[in-house]
Amino acid sequence: LAVELLSGSPAGCRPGPELLRRLSEQQLARGDWGPAERLLGQLAQAEPASAWAHGPLGLLMSRRDPPAALSNLRRAVELAPAEHVLAGQLIQAIEAGGALGGPARGLAQAGQVLAAAGEWGLAREALERSLELDPQSAGALALLGLALDQTGEDGSPQLQAAVELAPESAQVQLLLARHWRNRGQPEQALASLESAARLDPADPVVASD
Repeated sequence: LAVELLSGSPAGCRPGPELLRRLSEQQLARGDWGPAERLLGQLAQAEPASAWAHGPLGLLMSRRDPPAALSNLRRAVELAPAEHVLAGQLIQAIEAGGALGGPARGLAQAGQVLAAAGEWGLAREALERSLELDPQSAGALALLGLALDQTGEDGSPQLQAAVELAPESAQVQLLLARHWRNRGQPEQALASLESAARLDPADPVVASD
C-alpha cells in the first residue's frame, strides 16, 4: 500500500532518497520485483550518482528487458566497479546475447549470469521470458528447471523436456545431474554425469562434478 501511495503522490510530495532506499530494500527482500524496480527508478533519478540504486535497478531490468538495463548497469560499474562485479558480467552477457541471437538469446544469457550469481528468482523470470520467444531452446529450458528447483518448485518437467530436445547436449545432462543431486538422488545424478562425460569428455566442470 505504501508503494502504491508513493507512486501516485504529486511531484512536490515525492519521498526522499532515504525512504526510497528503505522501501526498495523491503521490496527486494520480498522478491516483489515490479515495485522494487519502480522505487529504484525514482531513487536513481533523485540520486543519479548512487551506484546502489543503479546496480539493483539494472539487475531487475535485465530479467525482462536486458538491452534497457545496460545504461544502469554501466552506470553502476562506472561509479563503483569493485562493488558491482555482477553488473559487469551482465553487461558482457547481454551484449554477447544480443549480437548472437536477439532478444531471446539476450534474456537467456542474462538468466545464466543471474543463476550463476545465485539470483535464482531473477534468473527464472529472465529464462521464462526467453522461452516465450524461443520455446525450443534446450539450454534455457534446462536452466529454468534448475531455477524452479532453487525457488521451491520442481523443475523435472522442464529438464526432461530439455533432454528430449537435445539428447546429445552435455550441458543439459550436467544441469539434470545437479537437479537430481539437489533432490537427494545421487545415483540418478551420477547416471546423468556419466552421460555428460561421454558426450563431452574434455569438459572440466563435468569431470569435477
